[in-house]
Parts: sequence; structure tokens; C-alpha cells
Amino acid sequence: MTAIILALGIIAFGFILSGGGKTQIERAVADCNLTTRQAGALTTGDYAMVKDGGKTLIVRVKDGYGDVTSDAMACTIKRLEMKASTVQRIGDTRAIDGTQSDEWGHYRAIWSYHPVNGMTLIVEEKG
Repeated sequence: MTAIILALGIIAFGFILSGGGKTQIERAVADCNLTTRQAGALTTGDYAMVKDGGKTLIVRVKDGYGDVTSDAMACTIKRLEMKASTVQRIGDTRAIDGTQSDEWGHYRAIWSYHPVNGMTLIVEEKG
């Protein structure tokens, strides 16, 4: 009986250390207080959504205000260990550049920018 209790304790401790079963994207979003919204009236303003069982982060920054703060986004990018070159490329993207993409580690980023529609960034876990 003691062995079973000890084994359950070890499993529970491992689950807690692993982030409670959350993906790295979910942990980054939560740790950085990146406010997320579910699907709904997302045609105006800024928003972030976690989809595909926590393996995809979708961020739209349209009006420059709202739920997506620059501090929360910078923190999330840092937690996902996005390459500095990718961050720079995202910031330098113009409407004429069309949809861009890059990969690093376990992630792929796809983004676009338009002066009217704003910037959309999708970060997805590869594999």
C-alpha cells in the first residue's frame, strides 16, 4: 500500500512539474498573461487564441489596443525561444511582402501584415 501511495505521489509530482499536461504554448501564454479569446466577434481589435489542443497560437494585432499587450507578446515570444531574426522579420514585414514564414526548434511561425487588417501571427508546434 505504501508503495502505491509513493508511486502515485511521484506521478502527481511529475505531472505538476510538466506544467499539468499543458503544452509549451499554453504555458507560455499563461505565464506571460497573454489574454486569449475564444472564437466569436473577432473582426475588430486585437486578440490571441490557443487552438489545436494547445499546439497553435493565433495572434491578431489590428487596432494597436485591446487584449494583446506588447509586454505579454514579448514575454510569450521569449518563452517560445523565437529566434531574434524571426522577430525582426515579423517587425519588418510590409503588406507587399505577402505571407511570410520561418521555423526554429519545435515551432513554425506564419505571419502577414496589411495596413487595414493589421498583423496576424500563427505559431504552431511542428510534428
